[in-house]
Amino acid sequence: MTELTTTFLLLTVVLYALTIIAFSRVHKRALTRIDELNRDLMNEQLSNVRLKREIGRDNE
Repeated sequence: MTELTTTFLLLTVVLYALTIIAFSRVHKRALTRIDELNRDLMNEQLSNVRLKREIGRDNE
């Protein structure tokens, strides 16, 4: 009975550790993706500002 309890506890700890590792990897990928999207958004906004300036010059 003691061996079964020890095995169960060990398995629980291993599964918990694997879950933490998996979530940390997913979290890291999500942060990377958020950074990419933020960079794309900033580039888009910069492009829009440049286009507005060009349109303003053309209208003068």
